[in-house]
Amino acid sequence: RVHGGAVDAPDPKRVARSTAWVLRHKRQEQLVSPEWRDVWGNFSRMLATNIYLTTLCLDRNVVPEDCLNEILSALAHVPGGSNLRVLSLEAMGLGREDSPLMRRVGDFVRVARKLRVLNVKGNYISDAAMVLVTNAIVDSRDGSSLEVLLLDDNDLGDRAMHYIAQSLPRARLNTISLFGNPIGDAGIIELTRAVAAKQSMRLLYLGNNAFGKKGAKAVDDMYAANPQLRGEAVGLFSASVAEMLHAQQSVDNGTSDSATD
Repeated sequence: RVHGGAVDAPDPKRVARSTAWVLRHKRQEQLVSPEWRDVWGNFSRMLATNIYLTTLCLDRNVVPEDCLNEILSALAHVPGGSNLRVLSLEAMGLGREDSPLMRRVGDFVRVARKLRVLNVKGNYISDAAMVLVTNAIVDSRDGSSLEVLLLDDNDLGDRAMHYIAQSLPRARLNTISLFGNPIGDAGIIELTRAVAAKQSMRLLYLGNNAFGKKGAKAVDDMYAANPQLRGEAVGLFSASVAEMLHAQQSVDNGTSDSATD
């Protein structure tokens, strides 16, 4: 289990944006018809017994919280989600206050044996919500299979970087994207040290963050000492999915193997 660091003060502007987003999303949820609620309910029941689904992308859909909770719960129970390689939940309201959804995401990460890509961009995920995922990585029985973690445009600060850094030794991660988060110097310094020690890491994207000169120097030093690392993220999600599916096909054909540090 990862241990807590210092609690970061919330950014008032980001809190205001998050609150406005929550209100807008709740208004949209109220417009979901009973028929669509039935559709999402049937979808969750299908997932509970599906053993063939490998990619699930629900990005930006207006799914009522109770329905999305059922969907994520279905994935976390065998055979639901047992073969899922890619889960994309961009801008789904996972991290809003008092939401149980990040706990459900953590439940799935904890039991998933084939999950390679998790996209949770744009969900206003807080430090306290992020620990539910990092603990799931640490708790995973055989070590998490997760390789690509996309966390852009959330509310992750120094404490979340502490959680991610502590989970890396148990992770197979090779790609982390953190564009547009309020990460300070202390958090980025701790994260870069952990990433530098993780030989499997290939991409760490840190654009549009809040760290200053000390943090920037730590980032520069990390890239200089680790030539295998990249910092650009052009077409990151689509490229990551394509690379993951190609790698999985190679594994299925017996032409390659994978390892963790």
